[in-house]
Amino acid sequence: MLELVNQCVVTKVSNGAAAGTSPVTSSILDMKGFDAVAFIADMGTCVSGGTVALAASENTVSSTSGGTTVSGGSTGTVTTGTASSNSTLALDCIRPSKRYVYATWTPTTSNAALNTIVAIQYRAKSVPTTQPASVMPVATSTPVV
Repeated sequence: MLELVNQCVVTKVSNGAAAGTSPVTSSILDMKGFDAVAFIADMGTCVSGGTVALAASENTVSSTSGGTTVSGGSTGTVTTGTASSNSTLALDCIRPSKRYVYATWTPTTSNAALNTIVAIQYRAKSVPTTQPASVMPVATSTPVV
């Protein structure tokens, strides 16, 4: 049986940010041992007509300075037609060419709030994976056959 928590690593890479137009850069992930990562931005209130972008960047060193956008168009943008709350923006980054990756969430035209950004590293080269200390342990249920 392939349980999700044994096949990937879940990491909270950014705390929330109050409504505004300032970008939020996540913490850096080391992709050693993984071929893919999904960044999931949990958003708060976004005003009508607000545009928010989520981009994945990569670097050869563990730093957000000098990073470049992951090749292959790893940027997702959404514009709200009406005011919205509690939306989610997800971005998949498959086989980044550099070892370190991070996300940048940018509200570009109007106020938008960010609750958190979570990263799920998957396509692990070795399983089972070990979750970071910030992920609370839970039991895996056994299916009844």
